[in-house]
Amino acid sequence: MVLSNLKNLASLAQAARIPPGVAVVKLPLDAVRPKPDQVRKAFEDIRELADSLLQDGQIQPIIVSPPGADGLHEIQKGERRWHACREASLETIDAIVRDPAVDALNATAGELVENIQRDDLKPLEIAAALQRFIDAGWKQKAIARRIGKTVSFVSSHLSLLRLPPVVMDLYQQGITRDPETLNNLRQLHELDNSSGLQLCAEAVDSGVSRARSREALNALKKPPGTAAPQVVVTENNSRKNTAKACPATAPEWRRVRPSQVRLEVVAELDGKLQSGLLVTDRVDPDSAYIWVRFNTDQVLRVPVRQVRLEKMSAH
Repeated sequence: MVLSNLKNLASLAQAARIPPGVAVVKLPLDAVRPKPDQVRKAFEDIRELADSLLQDGQIQPIIVSPPGADGLHEIQKGERRWHACREASLETIDAIVRDPAVDALNATAGELVENIQRDDLKPLEIAAALQRFIDAGWKQKAIARRIGKTVSFVSSHLSLLRLPPVVMDLYQQGITRDPETLNNLRQLHELDNSSGLQLCAEAVDSGVSRARSREALNALKKPPGTAAPQVVVTENNSRKNTAKACPATAPEWRRVRPSQVRLEVVAELDGKLQSGLLVTDRVDPDSAYIWVRFNTDQVLRVPVRQVRLEKMSAH
């Protein structure tokens, strides 16, 4: 590879990733095919990448397996570049031929980690990939450790594989692709089909937020007049459930915007309890965490299990 052909430092970094002694070969595009169980299904901005290939050439080779029984090389990494080469009507593609010494699950894990970090995978694509581990007998905890995510991340995505058709329609239309919102709608549909259909219809008309789906699900789980258990942090940092008596007459519900809601919370930080306000305009990608603005005006990311709600009001 001639360094004078490299356009910038990013290109130089790409070149450095090719191990010494590894040969880059030119293969006919027709001699290369995608693998059928590719994690990523949707490829965006192919035209832009094709234009870049025509202008600057192919900076990074794809990685393929040796030819199979059909005489074709299977893509291990770089399918998007292959699609772009086809879009650009190129006849060949630069590739590294590598014998797949790692097993299929390790390859899937590598794809997952790489694409999740780049935010390139949609939730159902992640779910389908995680299911491969389940089918191979892996526990969710082991999967989470392997891909560097929490168990709740794994379980919430796997649950998406059980979405009813009406919720799946919202996902496919792009109305919501938030895993927590989708799972809230799924559970709502399972508990009360009519309530699930009603909220999904509302979502088609005006969208649906995570808070709205959670509110509907909690209202269904906790009928009026019943006491909801509350988690309390005691002085010795132990946790216990207590129940508060509900008033005889439940207050009327009304819809408000998240910005109109004031949620006063207490969080346990470094063994001490601190008061603050829940930040309603910042949603953490991991449902096990929330953001809290403390009285010191600090905004911190806090595990949900360390927070209890003290007071809720709307204005």
